[in-house]
Amino acid sequence: MIGWLMKKIKLTNIIRVSSLVILTSSVFALSSVLETEEQLKAIERAHTATGDLKLNFRRTLKEELDKGGPAKALPACRVKAPKITNKSLGESQVIRLGRASHRIRNPLNIPPDWVKPYLEKFSQANTSDIPKHVLVELNPHRYGYIEPIFVEPICLNCHGQDLGKELREAILKDYPLDNATGFKAGEFRGLLWLEMKK
Repeated sequence: MIGWLMKKIKLTNIIRVSSLVILTSSVFALSSVLETEEQLKAIERAHTATGDLKLNFRRTLKEELDKGGPAKALPACRVKAPKITNKSLGESQVIRLGRASHRIRNPLNIPPDWVKPYLEKFSQANTSDIPKHVLVELNPHRYGYIEPIFVEPICLNCHGQDLGKELREAILKDYPLDNATGFKAGEFRGLLWLEMKK
């Protein structure tokens, strides 16, 4: 009789704890999607800036690949990418904009401190669990924004697993500490990040 009563009490406590976990999870999920009008406008501005960056970079990369293949297109990332990034800062409220990865090729692409925890977390997560974007309040006057970069087929020319000897030598010449090869299509590659005025 006592054993049966103890089991009943234990089961009741489990149900209560489970209900609390479900309720707490629901609150966190709800709070993550409730965004103010100011935040929605900030996200829209960020989408414009990162959209321009991705479009211009993809177009430039394709043009360089068509001209002379991956080895000839490699300088586009080193020389032209910064210019494309600066061009995408045309939106006056965007202060800084960049790319970062957990497996860096260009040492200049080291992320700001506030980006690093997201980079570490997302690099260990399933791609389906990575949010499309994250808006971060950095201080009363500035937002931070990040969105993931996933490996596209065009990326495999210089970041894939099967790279030719000429390309490998060209990569190591420009980036002796390169750690950005061996990727597969669809994998998490890194983050686009920006900082903007509120």
